[in-house]
Amino acid sequence: MVPTKNRVAMLARALMSINEQTVIPKQVIVVDDNSDIPLDKTFFDTFQNLQLDYIYNVKSLGGAATRNLGLNKANTNFVSFLDDDDSWSPYYLENVKLVANSIGNKPAGFYSSKKFVLSNSLQRVLKKRDAIGQVALDDLVCGNVIGGTSSVTLNRLALEKVSGFDEHLPALQDYEFWLSLALAGVSFYPCVNSYMIYTINVNNNQISSNFNNHIRASNIIREKLFDRVPKGTSPKLDAALDYSVVKAVHRRSYIKSLPMTFRMLLKHRRVKGVLLLIPYKAMNFFGKYST
Repeated sequence: MVPTKNRVAMLARALMSINEQTVIPKQVIVVDDNSDIPLDKTFFDTFQNLQLDYIYNVKSLGGAATRNLGLNKANTNFVSFLDDDDSWSPYYLENVKLVANSIGNKPAGFYSSKKFVLSNSLQRVLKKRDAIGQVALDDLVCGNVIGGTSSVTLNRLALEKVSGFDEHLPALQDYEFWLSLALAGVSFYPCVNSYMIYTINVNNNQISSNFNNHIRASNIIREKLFDRVPKGTSPKLDAALDYSVVKAVHRRSYIKSLPMTFRMLLKHRRVKGVLLLIPYKAMNFFGKYST
């Protein structure tokens, strides 16, 4: 399922990566969240291997509602997510299928390894991050160790455990969704040999980089989940949410992030946060992108 908006060239790259899979999905759903110009049929003719469903939102609904539309349209036993600015390696779905078959008939999620590229240099891999180990609630309260939606597949049994993405969240929808699934007893299994190619937008206009949205979203998640996580783990989740906010601010404004970083370090004494004392552009120079 591919949500999109006003990124035709990137969407074409994402769909071509699906079209070139060694295992072709039975259904590909593209949900267009009110692009300035709707896509016509000729755009999709290029992807001859795919059974495509195109949904155009007559008004913008936001990322969470757009993904939920796609989930409601899906009629398969497994749903894989792919953002329009990301892509998959050719063996991505084949390797996910192998892991899924080994798990058997129980609610489960599957997350992939990742390669990171810049939007202005798509062929150059900056770094890799392998999927290592089964992920459950104890891991997720410490942070979004799974990553974004483009690296995740869920089976139908897992999807039936929750009611979809929270449409009230202006950011962090993926993290809250993984937490809700984990609270419902769903574990996530690593697909080490599947690679999602995550695109870092050099113009910094990704939704995930809007730190005001992160601040509001982190407060909503606190209100929603603090009473539901196991006793004693809410401080870990609090630290993870603070880190997500400071990281988002750090990408947009190093000066604004500094006092927030110091407060976070004093409050949580999280060693990982020390990296955010380095300016974002300096981190980029050394290949340490705060994604």
